[in-house]
Parts: sequence; structure tokens; C-alpha cells
Amino acid sequence: MVPGGDGMVDLTQAVQKLSDQELQMIGAGMKAGKEVGEENGHTSLSEWHAVIFSMLGAEYRQRRGKPTIDPATEESVREATAALRMTELDLLIGGLIAQRHQLPKGEPPRLFFDTLYMMLENEKLDRMD
Repeated sequence: MVPGGDGMVDLTQAVQKLSDQELQMIGAGMKAGKEVGEENGHTSLSEWHAVIFSMLGAEYRQRRGKPTIDPATEESVREATAALRMTELDLLIGGLIAQRHQLPKGEPPRLFFDTLYMMLENEKLDRMD
């Protein structure tokens, strides 16, 4: 990730590098995490899931020549992202990020989770300023 870069752009690029199988596996894992989170009362996790799911889903549809989300929806996703608190993001992806070192370096899944990690770190630094 480029210092001072746009984390969502970096994340979008990381998503584009995932294989179809990796897209499906990450999506399925996040769906399971969302359900567990909701069972434990973390309803705000749904907002962040919407952001990631929309990115994964748009990429998946685009690869199959199907229409992706319209710009109005993408804008609302960006607004939802901006409104999130870091603790919600930590809860959702903290476990996945903690395990990222087990993935081969330079491979698309590792890049995806490394990018999420950098977004977390940058957000923490911004909040300290």
C-alpha cells in the first residue's frame, strides 16, 4: 500500500487479484463471521460486511459479464465505510488478519489481508493525531 494512498483503491486492487475460488472462500468466511457476530449482538458489523461484500460481489459479477452495482450504491457504501468505528472493523477482520502470516507472501489472498491490515493501522494513526 502506498503511504498516503487511498485504502479503498488499494483494497479494490487486492480484490481484483483474487482468483474466483479465493473470492468465494473469503465471501463465505465473512458471511459466517457476520452470522456469528450478529448472534453475539454485534449488529454494526453488518455495515462493514456490506462494504466488503459489495466489493467482492461486484468483482465476481464483473468477471461473469453481469452488471455491477450502480454508482449511487457505491457512494452509499463509501459513506457507510467512513462512518464506521475502528472497533467494529477490528472485531470483524482481526482474526483473519492475525492469521495472514500463514498465507504465502505475494499471493492474492495475503495481499488482500495485508491491505486490510494497513487500512487498520492507518486509521489508528489518524485517530491518534
